Amino acid sequence: MKRVFLFSLLVVALVVVLLFALNKSSLSQGLVKRNTNTSSYSSDSFETPNDGVKSALNQATDLQIKYDVQTLESALINYYSDRNEYPNTLDVLLQLNYVPEVPMNPITKSNYQYVSDGQSFSLTAITSDGSSVNISR
Repeated sequence: MKRVFLFSLLVVALVVVLLFALNKSSLSQGLVKRNTNTSSYSSDSFETPNDGVKSALNQATDLQIKYDVQTLESALINYYSDRNEYPNTLDVLLQLNYVPEVPMNPITKSNYQYVSDGQSFSLTAITSDGSSVNISR
């Protein structure tokens, strides 16, 4: 499981580096356009950041969130299989080596929302567009 996590982290890092390179390339081409009707430059001539770059970053972030949720769900199922109950907190999964770390939501910079009564659980994550991913058992 650790290899899969490291691989996904590497993929996200490569996407970020690629997007940074693309953005830097567009910066080097010049962001100010000269107004051809006059010999002046105007502030409304600036190009806006590439929406494609933002979209790609959001997609990469959402992929990380989905991977995190699937990893946690799998660990919760394994925990339940071993102990016939779900843990009270996600930290228990870390303490008992069901996960190498308890991931944090890259959007909210906080833990994923987890609630359990021992026999069922709800795991919720907020995505880049503000919607939520919820897994309940």
